[in-house]
Amino acid sequence: MTHSVVFIILVWFFKRNVWGPVLRLLDERREAIEKQFAEVEALKAEAEKTREDYKAQLHQAQAEARDLVQKAKSDATALAEQLRAETQAALEKSRKDASDRIAQETENARTSLRQYAAGLAVMVAEKFLTEGLSAEQRRRITEETLPEIERAATKN
Repeated sequence: MTHSVVFIILVWFFKRNVWGPVLRLLDERREAIEKQFAEVEALKAEAEKTREDYKAQLHQAQAEARDLVQKAKSDATALAEQLRAETQAALEKSRKDASDRIAQETENARTSLRQYAAGLAVMVAEKFLTEGLSAEQRRRITEETLPEIERAATKN
C-alpha cells in the first residue's frame, strides 16, 4: 500500500507542479507549429500568386511580340506595295515620256522631210520652167532627184 500511496502522491505532485508546465510547453509548441504551417501555406499561396502573375505577364509579352511582328509584316508589305506602285508609276511616266519624244522626233523628221521635198520640188520646177527641158532631160533630172529624196527620207 505504501507504494500506492507514494504513487498517488507522486501523480498528484506531478499533476500539480510538472504536468501543467509540460502541457503548457506542449501547447506552445503545437501553436508554434500551427503558426509555421500557416506561414508556409501563406508563402505557398503567395508563391502561386506570383507564379500566376509572371505567367500572365509572359503571355502578355508574347502577345505583344506577336502583335509587333504582325505589325512589322504589315508595314513591310504596305511599304513594298507602295514602292512597287511608285516604281510602276515612274516606269509608266518614263515610257510615256519616251513615247512622246519619239512622236515629237518623228513629227520633226516628217516636217524636215516635207520641207526638203518641197525645196527639191521647187528646185526641179524652177529647172523645168527656166530651161525648157526636153523629155530626156526631165527624165534625167527626175532620176537624179529621186535618190536625193530617198537619202533624205532615210536620214530623217
